[in-house]
Amino acid sequence: MLGLFSVGASQAAPTLILTSDIQPSPAIHIESPEDGATIRMGEPLTIDYQTEPGFKGEYLRFEIDGREPIITRELRGKRRIEGLSPGSHRIRLLLLNRAHADLGVEASVTVEVTE
Repeated sequence: MLGLFSVGASQAAPTLILTSDIQPSPAIHIESPEDGATIRMGEPLTIDYQTEPGFKGEYLRFEIDGREPIITRELRGKRRIEGLSPGSHRIRLLLLNRAHADLGVEASVTVEVTE
């Protein structure tokens, strides 16, 4: 009798490879601005970023102070932010899965806007 799933004694056990083993670890890199950068009021701020989404990352959430977050599928690129008031501002990027749940991977920078 021939069994479709039978394994003879002379055959090695199959090797299990997890998808997470072949994907790079998730990470977010903010290329610019540098943490602590200063810009003048009225100048736009350009955030240059790239992401290694790993196995589950599909979206990025941009948070700037208490503003409405920006959700995007663009996992690398540049985002222009305008209208920042004088003072210190924290820009935070968080990696989200397809259900928009936070995966615990983030990067942030703080910029100072001067008059």
